[in-house]
Amino acid sequence: MKLIVGLLFLSSCLFFNGTILADDFWAGRCLDEEGSGFVTGEGGCKERETGNVWGYSFEQRLDFAGAVAHCDGLVEGPYGDWRLATFSELDRFARMHGADHVHFDANDVFWLKDSSNSPVGFGYIMADREAAEIERSADARVLCVRQGNTAGYGCKTESALFVTGHGG
Repeated sequence: MKLIVGLLFLSSCLFFNGTILADDFWAGRCLDEEGSGFVTGEGGCKERETGNVWGYSFEQRLDFAGAVAHCDGLVEGPYGDWRLATFSELDRFARMHGADHVHFDANDVFWLKDSSNSPVGFGYIMADREAAEIERSADARVLCVRQGNTAGYGCKTESALFVTGHGG
């Protein structure tokens, strides 16, 4: 019997033209990471301190039900646990100049997470850093968020030893 022993490396990174890219480079990657509190990772543009990961801002404006459905069905990188952001999350994002790092216009109104059944929902005006009441049937921009890992960021590599054999 011959035994084959090997070491398998699994990485969450992609390579493009000899450059290592995070697995989510194509989705909601950060536009500029230099000297910022953001880094591309875990499906989007990640806040280093909180671990919040911001997805690619959906270009089309949607009503509230459409916004919730969009975030619930979103998959960026291998991640599918997206949702609308709360007021405090979007406010922190605005204070950290998050609009400089993701793909959207800060003057737009963005839907906020809201579990009430009221016909009026709330949007967040990024440029003014304030909430505004808007009809749930009105259209606003959608920016989805997920809770990432706060322990680290960037690519991760795992290894595993394997042994296999066949008769001979």
